[in-house]
Amino acid sequence: MSMDDADPKIRELRSMATQELRRMDEYREVLRLVEAGLGDEEIMAQTGSEHRDVLSVRQDVEQGESLWPETPYEFGLRRFMGEISTEEMMERLRAWPYEFGVVHDDWYDSKSWDDIERLSLTGFITDDEYNELRAIAEQRPDFPS
Repeated sequence: MSMDDADPKIRELRSMATQELRRMDEYREVLRLVEAGLGDEEIMAQTGSEHRDVLSVRQDVEQGESLWPETPYEFGLRRFMGEISTEEMMERLRAWPYEFGVVHDDWYDSKSWDDIERLSLTGFITDDEYNELRAIAEQRPDFPS
C-alpha cells in the first residue's frame, strides 16, 4: 500500500485515521489519569481535554463500563499510520477471537468481524490481507453462511 501523500484517497485515509487514533489515545490517557486519582482540572491541563470528556470517562469508570479496548479496526489504523508493522497487525488479526454481527428486526448488532469488513471497504487493509483473514474466520463454526 503506497503512502503517497499526492494521492487524495491516501490523504483522506490518513486524515481519518489520525482523527480516530487521536480520539482513542486521548480517551485512554484521560482514563489513565482518572484511575490514577487526578482531579478534573489537572487532567484537563495535562491532556487538553474538555471538561465534558473528562466527566464522561469518569462516569464510565464509576459505572464499570468497558473502556475502549483495542479492536481489529484500531490495529488496521495503526498499521496504516506506520505505528505498527504489517507483521504485527496481521499476527494480532489472525489470532483475534472474532464475533460476527447479527441482524435483528430493525437494527444490526455489529461485532469484531465488522471491523475487518470496514478496514477492507475503506482501504486500510489490502485485498490479500482481507482474504487471508476471511479464510481464517470462515473456519469458525459461527461464521455466518
